[in-house]
Amino acid sequence: MPHEETHVPTDDAPFHPECLKPPCGPSTGGTKIIIHGSGFSYSGRTSTKCLIFGDEAGAAIVRFMHGEKILATAPVNVLNSSKIEMRSVPYTRALLSATCETWGVVTLCVSINGSPYVPCKQPFRYYEQPSIFAIEPRALSHAAVLADSVVLAMRLSIAPTPQTPLSPAQRHRLAHDMRLHPLCMRIRTLSSSSMWSIAGQLVPDDDAGDGIPFSLALPSNLPVGVLALEIAFNGVDFVALTAQEKVLWTDWGAHAHFSIFAPPQLRAVAPSCCYYMPNQKLTLDGTDLISYSQHDTAIVRFHRLDDDNLTAQALYSVTASMDRADSTTLCIATPRFNDPGYFILHVSVNDGVHFTTLATPLLVYLKPCCEYLTPEYGVSMGATDLHLRLSFLNPRAHDDHPNIALEEADFADRGHIAVRFLAVNSSTVLHTVRAAISSCRKFIHCSTPRNNTVESFRYSQTEAMALQLTLDGVVYFPLMPKKPFSYYAPPKLLSYSTSQGPIGGGTTFHLHVAVSIPDTFACQLRFRGMRPYILHDVPVTKSADGRHLTCVTPPWQLEAGDHYTMALVELTLNGVDYSSDRSDFTPCTNPHFQGHEHHFLYYDPPLPLGLSPRFLSTQGHSTLSIHGVGLVDYGGPIQVAFSDGHTTTKYVDGRLGKHGHLECHAPPFAPGRCNVAVSLNGQQFSGQWTASGHCIGGPPDIDVVFLHEPIFTALAPARGPVGGGTDLRIFGENFVETGQILVRFVADEIGYEEIVPGTVAEYVVSVVACFDYYLCCCSGVLECITPASPIPQRVVIHWSISGEFLKHTTTIKPAFVFE
Repeated sequence: MPHEETHVPTDDAPFHPECLKPPCGPSTGGTKIIIHGSGFSYSGRTSTKCLIFGDEAGAAIVRFMHGEKILATAPVNVLNSSKIEMRSVPYTRALLSATCETWGVVTLCVSINGSPYVPCKQPFRYYEQPSIFAIEPRALSHAAVLADSVVLAMRLSIAPTPQTPLSPAQRHRLAHDMRLHPLCMRIRTLSSSSMWSIAGQLVPDDDAGDGIPFSLALPSNLPVGVLALEIAFNGVDFVALTAQEKVLWTDWGAHAHFSIFAPPQLRAVAPSCCYYMPNQKLTLDGTDLISYSQHDTAIVRFHRLDDDNLTAQALYSVTASMDRADSTTLCIATPRFNDPGYFILHVSVNDGVHFTTLATPLLVYLKPCCEYLTPEYGVSMGATDLHLRLSFLNPRAHDDHPNIALEEADFADRGHIAVRFLAVNSSTVLHTVRAAISSCRKFIHCSTPRNNTVESFRYSQTEAMALQLTLDGVVYFPLMPKKPFSYYAPPKLLSYSTSQGPIGGGTTFHLHVAVSIPDTFACQLRFRGMRPYILHDVPVTKSADGRHLTCVTPPWQLEAGDHYTMALVELTLNGVDYSSDRSDFTPCTNPHFQGHEHHFLYYDPPLPLGLSPRFLSTQGHSTLSIHGVGLVDYGGPIQVAFSDGHTTTKYVDGRLGKHGHLECHAPPFAPGRCNVAVSLNGQQFSGQWTASGHCIGGPPDIDVVFLHEPIFTALAPARGPVGGGTDLRIFGENFVETGQILVRFVADEIGYEEIVPGTVAEYVVSVVACFDYYLCCCSGVLECITPASPIPQRVVIHWSISGEFLKHTTTIKPAFVFE
């Protein structure tokens, strides 16, 4: 205890406390105070002045005096002769209004080594530690901070909680302290130890009960992140809030935070469309996706494009956790959307203070349904153009709301549509293929994958498949059309009944297959030409056993200068895929088909221009030669038709002879005029034909006359000189003038042969029905001049009515004797 309790006058004191640093502190105490002065090395009873070190700190005491009343006594530490260090004690007196000028003002009296207490010339002032709240704005753009143009507005309060209004005494006291003491502010980052000390600015008081307004001009060198504001009137006692401390909105610390952020740049959302049910996963891609909140979360809002009023049905909000190690992606779990459509995404990384908008809207869709698909079958090699008739299930279908057709839905292809093919029995995924919306917006179109398992089956065997559809590449929906999609093995082709036909079409075409084609397949044949490129699809009929397909070839056209062209014949069982197995196919061996073994040959129709001879025997042993245009062997059965145009038509095989002439053997035919027609495929003939199958005409000079063979009865004279010149007359039946009659004199023993022309005269008409049958119904006498003979001999006489010598039908051999 000091030996004296009185305060000595400053002038007589052994030491002199002059000023305090800081001169004020919070009422909670603990402020580190430095008393500046002189003579603090006072040693007490001795006159020697020396320093008092730390182990003698108890020898120096300070007394906190409120007027004449002692508030508290505390030890001090004498640093040197001019500095004393100490800490303030708590000030526990009730808060009074600023009208009480003595509230919080204390005098510090110092005693060293038992000396009397010497008062410090500068009093120490207590104040109530204010808290910061209502910072505006709470989030700042880094670009604005760099421009040195940001002023933070806030309010100060000394109430116990942010929700408690100030009493009049508290408000007056706080306003008084703010005017009396300099406003020292400190900005601190929560993620590091960086600090910035700046001075605040008073603003005109608005007399509001929730606090006193205050402003702060931010420096331009503040970093991006969450920052905390701290205030201390003495520039020393800042109340710090550690980053690990739990922050509640009821705590003052939560109100003293603001953030400087680089607004995130949102590039895209993947997938760009999603199912309307909750918890669908979305991934936002962008830059600067850094959390500035206390909980490392982002707020994501979904705003419908067609709703400008932001009603509850159009605005959805979710929170998403953010990864501090990844600033380029943000994973989102969607809410449940009440209605489909396009939604704009807004993202906030600073607790909703600022939102960044994604330019591309998110498409929300309902559950897709497949009503039917076409075609219902696809070839196992794949590449079938499959179309799925799509609609969307109305979420209020229980209220008898119909499905929404694809063309009526607000849905667009974002590049994620795919169809998955699965085996029905094993649920094994065969393949997943890309799909797209068709141009008519009614179908989802895709190309089927290859199915190797079906290719090992027998030809035309089928296998049903299960289908799944995704519109966003994430969620797959099973499709249940009225009839499932099935693969079939390609049909095996064996041969064509005919491989050629005229360009006018109409050829009856038979296709033979190895395995019967089931009735479930609607078969069709396609004729595909490459030069020029022509496509013709024709229907077919199946035989009872399903192994023979029949169609009529379509018409075709030739390029200028061409006489024939090739068309590939393809079979489809589903109207789409024209794939077949031709491993056992029997092609046409004609040279024209080299390299085109599976094709059908179209040719220019043949045009007969003339024939020889014009007169034929009714017995049918005559050889007929026909010349004309387009008489070419294309590998088909060449045939010649003989028709009277009314009741009888006969067909014989022909062949191409020398010089491109068509040759055939005339069939037995009734006497009379007969039309001749030719065919290069055994089906379609030249000329004009009736519906009953008789040729009624053609090009000029393309007809023949069938005549009865002449019957010899007598010869006059029977002898003549070897020098020839005898007028020989041959009597008999059926001699008719044709203008081509020849008489031949033959002696085989010596190799003698002479041919002379003959004529028929002295006709005897038996019946004349019409001009066409005139020659057939009359008879005359054959006359000629005998040739010379080298020796007397007996010769046999033959005759020809059309250039071909006929065989005798009687046993009487006409003979002439040269004498």
